[in-house]
Amino acid sequence: MARKVVIIDDEQDLCLLIKSFLLQRDLLVFTAHSLVDGLKMIRDIVPDILIMDNNLPDGSGWDNLNLVRGIIPNCKIILISAFNAKFPSLVKDVSILEKPVSLLKLQTYIA
Repeated sequence: MARKVVIIDDEQDLCLLIKSFLLQRDLLVFTAHSLVDGLKMIRDIVPDILIMDNNLPDGSGWDNLNLVRGIIPNCKIILISAFNAKFPSLVKDVSILEKPVSLLKLQTYIA
């Protein structure tokens, strides 16, 4: 069975780019453009991989990691950030993907 991926990012073009890339790798891909919609989606779909923007119009990906972990505890999480931020190293199981997004780097994270 194909792995399921949810992308939560308000940049629709970026979602489309990543979705196209992942579909070519035989993954099932779903997108949401806000934190509220994304949280509902991960509850419904229970993805294997979550790709979430840090700066969403209705909240911060980083600030909501514990909530996300409570919903999908075994999911691989990739947090996208436009800033060269030094996120706390307390959450060792979260990958950070900086914008501009490198699809080659993303490939290593989903492998």
